[in-house]
Amino acid sequence: TVGNGEVCDALECAVCEMKKGEKAILTVTTPAAAAEEKLGLKDVKADRVVFTLELIEFEKAQDTWNMSEEEKVGFANSRKE
Repeated sequence: TVGNGEVCDALECAVCEMKKGEKAILTVTTPAAAAEEKLGLKDVKADRVVFTLELIEFEKAQDTWNMSEEEKVGFANSRKE
């Protein structure tokens, strides 16, 4: 889920701009933005990191204005974690 910290900031930002089925090459010149333990890049020591991405599918999140107050609080709390 974009914005909840499941993956590194670089991937989250790139995917936000992609459409279903789109492919992209992402070059990250700030390696700290690509530090991702799940990808084996926890302590990356490089000048740049290059990802090849393909957005196969996505699930649109519920719009916050359609959420109940309880759902909004739960959503906000999950983003803080």
